[in-house]
Amino acid sequence: MRRLVFYALLSTLISVWGCRKDVETFRPYGSSIADIDLLLGQLPDASSVTVFNFPAGLATDSVLSTANGIRVHLTDVDQLFVRAGDGASVALSNCGAIQIEVTEAFRPSDILGRKLSTATTSQTLLESGGIVRVRAFCSGQALELAPDRTLKIQITTAQDALQPDMKVYNAVFNPDQSFAGWTDSGQEVYWAGWPTPQGQKVGYELIVENLGWVNCGKGIDEQSTAFCVTLPIAYDIENTQVFAVFKGRRTVHAMVYDDVREAFCLPDAPIGYLVQVVTVSKAGNRYWLGSKETEIGNNATISFSPEETTQDAVLAFLKSL
Repeated sequence: MRRLVFYALLSTLISVWGCRKDVETFRPYGSSIADIDLLLGQLPDASSVTVFNFPAGLATDSVLSTANGIRVHLTDVDQLFVRAGDGASVALSNCGAIQIEVTEAFRPSDILGRKLSTATTSQTLLESGGIVRVRAFCSGQALELAPDRTLKIQITTAQDALQPDMKVYNAVFNPDQSFAGWTDSGQEVYWAGWPTPQGQKVGYELIVENLGWVNCGKGIDEQSTAFCVTLPIAYDIENTQVFAVFKGRRTVHAMVYDDVREAFCLPDAPIGYLVQVVTVSKAGNRYWLGSKETEIGNNATISFSPEETTQDAVLAFLKSL
């Protein structure tokens, strides 16, 4: 109701101000969500993507290591992959050129930029130990894992940061290819150690059955509550995106607009967790950024006002999260 009153008031003001040349009249804009998505797409760091090229095929087992501590094990390489689409077997030793692409989403800005909110398809929040995607190509043709094969991926992690009860979660996408959430594969994640030239390393070991995005994660099983943020009336689902970035945890989730509360909400937020709420808005060529840190309490609703800023400032802030 308050939005109807607001827009009625705007219409009245436009009529009153229409003949005044010294006052800039209100100019309505269409949805800017797609523009915000394009902006967020600039967040992932170039170092989060590593491409391994083998110009004359690959005949031996190999371990591919990225600068950020991901290890991908290619084992029994001539039986590992099939061609995407028709499922024909592909022997890597016979490929003219092989490309293996490893993409990581570890930082909040990478997760935001790739729109990979850390929640299941049923909206259970996840604490992530790392999100990884592996893609493989033979002479430019996309490959998939053979039905009876798995791929081992290791994620280097500090010893004191290792969490028990992690599982492999697979990404689920809507028919329009937008990200829908994560689903539990049922595959346990193991702790492992391995030697490197820099010394012994430890981390998570994932056994995956499909190429694509996988998440080493576990559900946050805590008492929960609705947690919402109300913004001034001009900020709505047509021009604003709101995110909850959990402090000290790799948990990032988009907050959804609730028509009843007239607020952006997480319906099942864990009580007692520290969170930073971030808002990004766009109207015309102008940007607004909002941020507030708080602790989630019982049926908590917070309010604050975004401030106008520049596109570069929005990107710099989000990359600093």
